[in-house]
Amino acid sequence: GKSSRVGRGATKFTNNLTVPMNSTSTLFLIETLLDPAAFDHPVDSLRLVETHISWVVLTGKYAYKIKKPVRFDFVDYSTLQRRRHFCELELQLNQRLAPDVYLQVVPITGTAEQPRIGGNGPAIEYAVKMFEFQQRDIFAQRIDQVGIAPAEIDQLATAIARFHQIARPLSMESPYGSPESVLLEAIKNFDAMRCPTEHDESALTPRQGKLLDQLHLWTIREFNRCRPIFEFRRDSGATRLCHGDMHLGNIVRIGDQVEIFDGIEFNPSLQWIDCFNELAFPMMDLVHHGRSDLAYRLLNVYLDETGDYGGLGVLQYYLVYRAMVRAKVEWLRRQQSAAPRSDLPQPPEKPFLDLAYELQRAATPFLFITHGLSGSGKTTRALGLAERHGAIRIRSDVERHRLYLGRDEKAIHQKYSREMNQAVYGHLLRLSSRILRYGFPVIVDATFLSRKSRRLFMKLADCVGVKFGIVDCQAPTEVLAERIRRRHGDASEATVDVLQQQIRSQQPLTEEEQTCRV
Repeated sequence: GKSSRVGRGATKFTNNLTVPMNSTSTLFLIETLLDPAAFDHPVDSLRLVETHISWVVLTGKYAYKIKKPVRFDFVDYSTLQRRRHFCELELQLNQRLAPDVYLQVVPITGTAEQPRIGGNGPAIEYAVKMFEFQQRDIFAQRIDQVGIAPAEIDQLATAIARFHQIARPLSMESPYGSPESVLLEAIKNFDAMRCPTEHDESALTPRQGKLLDQLHLWTIREFNRCRPIFEFRRDSGATRLCHGDMHLGNIVRIGDQVEIFDGIEFNPSLQWIDCFNELAFPMMDLVHHGRSDLAYRLLNVYLDETGDYGGLGVLQYYLVYRAMVRAKVEWLRRQQSAAPRSDLPQPPEKPFLDLAYELQRAATPFLFITHGLSGSGKTTRALGLAERHGAIRIRSDVERHRLYLGRDEKAIHQKYSREMNQAVYGHLLRLSSRILRYGFPVIVDATFLSRKSRRLFMKLADCVGVKFGIVDCQAPTEVLAERIRRRHGDASEATVDVLQQQIRSQQPLTEEEQTCRV
């Protein structure tokens, strides 16, 4: 949100909403709350942050989030009782991901002229009380000021993955998450931006109108293509009680932890969503800020954690949908402002409508495999290439562990037996074929020491009609052994004994393979 003072008088909200504001209105209350005397604790400073549906009063140590008395097609805060209910629900849901941030729901008592946070008497409004963090630590600000480190993206991806794995799955009797509802939420974005406006300054330009029409048609076509995948994923448990609004403005670094806050509480259809619908939001936002490399790092670490490769079949649909959500939110925010469009500050990033148009264009798939002994740097190189080219990295060590779950964990050498290696490479081959069909480039991170395994993947690339390459990684044997000894907390469990076995059994690249070698 943008910081702003809230003025007195009547404010008219467009887009199916008109809320008159008088001297005892919530708008007037927000202004009178910007007074240290209204709080039951010392106030270091007072600042107001505004979004299209909320105000947040920052006091230095605590923040108080107050819901606007608005009613849109996706949210209804029009009565005090509803605002209290949604404050309590927001507290409950957000404590799942940020329990140290969300503290309690507090009444605002007194009068609009002399309000009091807490206090005695009937409540005239309600607020969610939170610990305040530095605004500069929010990812949406950090990415353009000090940057976001790859390790922070890894931490974020792991947090999202583990949250999704324990989030409550949708029951089969639930009305949410159906393919029809998935399409409906997307169409609402287009309808909202086509809604007639009161001022000419708020109207779409001809270029924007054309983009909107093209994206609308693409969304319907892509939905029809993805419909069987939507149905399968809903029935198989991929639709869960999610956060719902996981863009970079709702992600913050507090100390050495990455926290996710401000999840949706007001609309079940925006909460009960496919996990990839959720993941697409921070991915889209990273691309919006010019960091597609971090977006694909986020995706690949998430896939390592979850193994949910099936979500890639609907990822592009959700990336465009999330860009359109942000386009609509920006549109609504500008509708609420009394200033002409030309007087409002323009965001430095690419407009979300343009971003949505770019995201609907398909990538050029390819199939690369790595080649090299354990410790030769394959994983580092593969992830770097995946970030650079928007590719999916499939890591054999991670998939080996997934295949081995439930077996005898004591005999590590069995994980690297000939039979297990055949099972792993067969699994990698099937995954690669599936992901290529979804239209993504693939990089398979494995040793590929046998000609037979390399030949299978070369044949797959030829059958699918994509470029094939071998990323060859080498290092002296003593360096490999030392790297393996120093490893800890890594998916690879290869030992020096396994390395010696690899050296004895490896088969060099053929002349034909050398032509594909990088």
